Amino acid sequence: MKTMSKILLSELEQKELESYQKLIRVLTHEIMNSITPIASLSNTLNSLLQQNEIHDNPELTEQVKTGIETIHDRSSNLLGFTESYRKLTRLPLHEFEKVNLDEIIQNTHAIVKSFPKAEEINFRVELEPNIIFNADPKMIEQVLVNIYKNAVEVLGAHQSPEIITNAFITTNERLQIEIADNGPGMKKEILDKIFIPFYTTKQEGSGIGLSLCRQIILAHHGYIKAESTEGEGTRITIII
Repeated sequence: MKTMSKILLSELEQKELESYQKLIRVLTHEIMNSITPIASLSNTLNSLLQQNEIHDNPELTEQVKTGIETIHDRSSNLLGFTESYRKLTRLPLHEFEKVNLDEIIQNTHAIVKSFPKAEEINFRVELEPNIIFNADPKMIEQVLVNIYKNAVEVLGAHQSPEIITNAFITTNERLQIEIADNGPGMKKEILDKIFIPFYTTKQEGSGIGLSLCRQIILAHHGYIKAESTEGEGTRITIII
């Protein structure tokens, strides 16, 4: 029995180590993407400014202007990245109370259906009746909105888009929520990274949405997982 516990602990430690290593790689990548051009441009601009004739040279003046604008943009991006990290590491204190899941789903759908192209999607809900559980309703709504938002976005070009929400109480008296879409699905190498902070495949994405979801669910003593098959869709499962 002790040997099995040690094996399980070792596996958990290994997964935790891998998660930290992936996070460090992402952080390094994002920071280097901003720092490298800032360092290079500042050196170039310093050289240009040492040329006394810069004020009489429109071409050099334009180069300096462009360089300063680029430094400003990259600095702003780095500040935005740092702010995202701050949000990820400083979640507000949770205020737990008795929550009706049906009300949470209705509130969430009211928000999600205002998203672009959401009106074209068929939202199916299959809940066990009268599910009451202990949670922070605002935080749970935030988790669900993030998951629905991702589903709506991937279903944009689908012919018959559908999102199915299923929820029930398990045999060990835990709440299980499943949100499935019939979108394009994900490759395994992408699926393995979606909960890593700042990892994103979206051009305008911050990469913190699902990471925040994971932290919120962990704070509710639960866990969240994703399953996906290319060409069939994705299912997110939450157990609290």
